[in-house]
Amino acid sequence: MTQLLLSKIKAADLAPLVRIQEQGMGAYPWLQVEAVPITEAEQQQLTPIEIRLLRERTLLMNEATVWARAIYPLLLLAERESIQAWVQVELSAQYKHFSIAGIADSVVGYCLEIDGIHRAAFIPEKIGFAIAAA
Repeated sequence: MTQLLLSKIKAADLAPLVRIQEQGMGAYPWLQVEAVPITEAEQQQLTPIEIRLLRERTLLMNEATVWARAIYPLLLLAERESIQAWVQVELSAQYKHFSIAGIADSVVGYCLEIDGIHRAAFIPEKIGFAIAAA
């Protein structure tokens, strides 16, 4: 069985195994930024992030610095009720002729409680792509 790592995979590695169907971006509610209500408390958290990013030369920042100054704070602001942000999330899937595994930098998704344990639910079809085994 072929084992693929997300950190090393190339499109050519997938070609003999799957058919990728790009579905583009959907009309997801979170993309309608005008309709997303921002509370005064959230705006107070957003303002220093915006100011810092506009003032700093972000092109000179390394990846960890960008994550620390912008992405992590914004992920926290994205959380609502059962929707949570997670970082360094292990992903894996088994198919008939191959397996794929790796670590996602971050995901935002529903947090489910199963048998008293919090688990993140991540459904690729919900974000606009699907992989069909060949």
